[in-house]
Parts: sequence; C-alpha cells; structure tokens
Amino acid sequence: MTTIRDALGQGTHTLAQAGQQRSVSGAQPSLDAQVLLSQVLSVERATLYAHPGRVLTSEQEQQFLELLERRRRGEPVAYLIGQKEFYDQSGRRQALPVYAAQVAQEIVALAPR
Repeated sequence: MTTIRDALGQGTHTLAQAGQQRSVSGAQPSLDAQVLLSQVLSVERATLYAHPGRVLTSEQEQQFLELLERRRRGEPVAYLIGQKEFYDQSGRRQALPVYAAQVAQEIVALAPR
C-alpha cells in the first residue's frame, strides 16, 4: 500500500537520481513529483500535504510510476500533464493547454521587433 507521502518521496528520489536537480524551467524534483501526483489523483497540490496518509490505488500508483519514468527520461512536465501553469496579472494561477502555449510562443517569436 503506497501512500501519498511514500509516492512523493519515491518520485522525488527517482527524479533526483536521474539528475533532474533543476529542470530547464528551474523546477526541482520534488515539485515535478507533486505536479505529476496531483495530476494522477485529480487534486490540487495542497491536498497532497493535507492528506499524506491517503492510499493510492494500484492503478494510480502505476500511472504515477509511468509518468515518473517519462519525466526521468526528460519529457517536460507540461507535456506529461497536457497543460502549462502560469500566473495571470492578478496573481491567480491559470492553466494553458500545451498546444496553445506553443502557438503563443511561435507568434511572439515571429513578431517583428
């Protein structure tokens, strides 16, 4: 029986061992593990700390391990969860689908300076 606490510990250790000390975006292995686990459980990251003893189902554990492996191989977290988080001008956290983020980046890159 794997708890949220156990899964986060394992995920952080796995990514740290793989050299994911800091990703391109500056995220640490523990943050990546939190984001991936919260995606698998369909909960906010705060819930992970509010209920660290919650037990994962075998399906949830398997899905988390698969995402960890993909992340360990270098796949960006945004691709794994299908969205990229950012903060809007009012400081609220928003989510942007990965495809929309890529299009926005291309538009900005092509804009005359």
